[in-house]
Amino acid sequence: MKKLGITVILLVSLCAFYGGVTASPICESSNALEYPVISGSSDVYNIINPEIGILSYTDSLNPGEAHVFSTEFSWSEGIQISLSVSWTPTNQTLYAGVYDGATGEYSLAVCTGGSAEPTITIPWTSDHWQIMIASPHENTETITYTLHD
Repeated sequence: MKKLGITVILLVSLCAFYGGVTASPICESSNALEYPVISGSSDVYNIINPEIGILSYTDSLNPGEAHVFSTEFSWSEGIQISLSVSWTPTNQTLYAGVYDGATGEYSLAVCTGGSAEPTITIPWTSDHWQIMIASPHENTETITYTLHD
């Protein structure tokens, strides 16, 4: 089984709290977009934890790697979180969603085409939700992505 490397990154410009201000890249939303969602466990992850303050964030992911942004949010089951992300090369798949730092479980939208604004429905209540961006093992090239503010 391959390990998925995870980098944890601090986000500064977010809708930081349930019921808080509305700002990108993540905001509570009532309009769910239709993206396939995958779920799983972080048992196979290698977590890397740099702390970087950002507004928009650009980085690269090799196939099988993921970044988890270190800011934690308290979100209740059923809340919808919207993200905005773009990447190249556009023929590669990108996963974008949420990661529960307490359980190691995640829920990610499967994004294609080089740009996406998925809305993730929080699957359970937790005080440890984090944003996660991942490149699936099936990708054949390094992805350069931007998580937009």
